[in-house]
Amino acid sequence: MIFYDFLWLPEHIVNDLRFCFQKTSLVGSECCGLILGSYQKYIAHAQQLLPVHNVHQQKNSFMLPLHTYRQAKYISKKCNWDIIGIYHSHPNGKPYPSPMDVRGIENSDYPWLILAPACNKQAGLELVAFQPGTMKPITIHTKSALDTPFKN
Repeated sequence: MIFYDFLWLPEHIVNDLRFCFQKTSLVGSECCGLILGSYQKYIAHAQQLLPVHNVHQQKNSFMLPLHTYRQAKYISKKCNWDIIGIYHSHPNGKPYPSPMDVRGIENSDYPWLILAPACNKQAGLELVAFQPGTMKPITIHTKSALDTPFKN
């Protein structure tokens, strides 16, 4: 299992998450994928998103295709990174884990990041993250504004 207390998201990752969220929200389905990067002790640095096609049959759920982890491990090994998280969206909901998310987080080897529409429409997107195996929140920072964490 991978544990960290702080997740640093560079601006290009935030923009990629926003694009993924907007694209799938138009049809009411959840976006999903893996976050690749590095981590040491209590801090993880996101380097790349690996967005994937959500293969779940229901629009309010997500499932990563089986080959996703093999692909992510191949890319990570080439770049000397790790899989540092799983992300998915709640296009019509709150940025809090659903009961199904809670079960997934509790049984995961990776932290989970959830994207949802922000209450303040100007902000656009709200992000929350949780430790694997627990419901312990992770503090999220963007590298473009280190002193302004996302609400968590």
